[in-house]
Amino acid sequence: MKLKLLKRKSWSDESGVSEIIGNILILMITVVLFSGIMMFVNQMPVPELTTKTDFAASVEFEYETDLTLTATLTITHIGGAVMDSTEALVLVSIDEMTEGYRLSEAEDAFTLEEWSMGAEWVMSYNSASPGYSALSPASSISVTIVDDISHNAVWTSQVSGGMGGTPPTILQRYVDSDVDTISADPVKEYDDFTLFVKVTDLDKDLESVWVDSSAIVGGEIVD
Repeated sequence: MKLKLLKRKSWSDESGVSEIIGNILILMITVVLFSGIMMFVNQMPVPELTTKTDFAASVEFEYETDLTLTATLTITHIGGAVMDSTEALVLVSIDEMTEGYRLSEAEDAFTLEEWSMGAEWVMSYNSASPGYSALSPASSISVTIVDDISHNAVWTSQVSGGMGGTPPTILQRYVDSDVDTISADPVKEYDDFTLFVKVTDLDKDLESVWVDSSAIVGGEIVD
């Protein structure tokens, strides 16, 4: 019987790949990685130029009759880039109703070719018109101006409203026993006096104010 002896490999053998070839491989890997990153970056879309313009908006409410209310919305260009009327789109939201206006098509509201600093866009809304029967001073009105070329919102603002349900606030109240004098005079026993009250209502829908003076001898509820 013959036995084959296997000799263990010596770990002291220092033969292997040249260091130069190893450095070349590392360099090639680095170049390939950076090339891939550069190709990825070059394929990324370039950010679009945005129009930077500032506006100011205000609304005035006027009752034509007891039941008919007109709201006049005014938007003024106060600085920034000049917008071409063919590129400007105005979105107006009143409560649940939203309408869009292209300046180049709204002949009555805007007649200029460019919307430059100081130029105004005016639009009126009437509670008698379809869709605006709920129009009131408490209505929520917001405006968004869009660049119709890039489809980006240039400016947006809450013009008024959003305060529905706000209760009235009593700011000042005092009594005066002599209204003919400049200052308020103290009230003595058995003196007649006048009650002064200042009430404000942010919703502007306060119909009446009443005073309950029944706790005073001879007093009553007065509307």
